[in-house]
Amino acid sequence: MKYQTFLKQKAIKDLKNISKADAKKITAKIKEMENDLQGDVKKLTKHTPEYRLRVGDWRILFEIETNKIVIYRNIVKMHIVKEIIMTLHPQIIEKDGKKEFVVLPYEEFILIKEELENYEDLKDLREAKENSKHEESLP
Repeated sequence: MKYQTFLKQKAIKDLKNISKADAKKITAKIKEMENDLQGDVKKLTKHTPEYRLRVGDWRILFEIETNKIVIYRNIVKMHIVKEIIMTLHPQIIEKDGKKEFVVLPYEEFILIKEELENYEDLKDLREAKENSKHEESLP
């Protein structure tokens, strides 16, 4: 499916405030995405049309409305969420009778990492949507 891209004011401002090299990479990936959502695109929830496009460390947060891609934010992911509810199989390592380290199976570590990234992306998208709900989307 072919899509047309629209950017909210915050997304435009984000692009203006980053390096030209990064802005060029992001713009190129957005253009690619207009053709059948090509690229590292992931749906963030099962019931709403909220997505993210990953371009290196950048996350482009958007929604799909029929054949329109509405981009809300371009953000860098450099921090982690504080809480996540999962079933883990940790191994606790103690030193001098005190809990010192936790070791997890690698698969669980990767799962936590992905879930935290998805949660952060979704949280940022919803915040951007709320902050720009009265703005016009620009092509």
